[in-house]
Amino acid sequence: MEKDAPWPLPRPRRWVQWVNEPQTEAELAALRHCIRRGCPFGDESWTENTVRELGLESTVRPRGNLQAFGAGAVDGGEVVPNGVDETQNAILQKLAWETVSKYPHAGVTAK
Repeated sequence: MEKDAPWPLPRPRRWVQWVNEPQTEAELAALRHCIRRGCPFGDESWTENTVRELGLESTVRPRGNLQAFGAGAVDGGEVVPNGVDETQNAILQKLAWETVSKYPHAGVTAK
């Protein structure tokens, strides 16, 4: 690949400075999420279009079988199963963590 290939459009002013600016914590979190899930990174409209065009719907849906517990409300990114109170939900989360954290290839580390 040619190192200095011509741009298809004029290069934005201050492009080098813009590219070298540090990201905010929110931008880093969004980038890390996209890398983990393999989903496109960009504004909402562009991401939705890209997901649809490339068939990447599974990369933006919540993971897991939500119907196993009867998918409930989403609370802060967490699915709360229907008919499960806070104490039961805490027990389910603890059991899930204890199970997953035992597997070295799960990508998690024990707290």
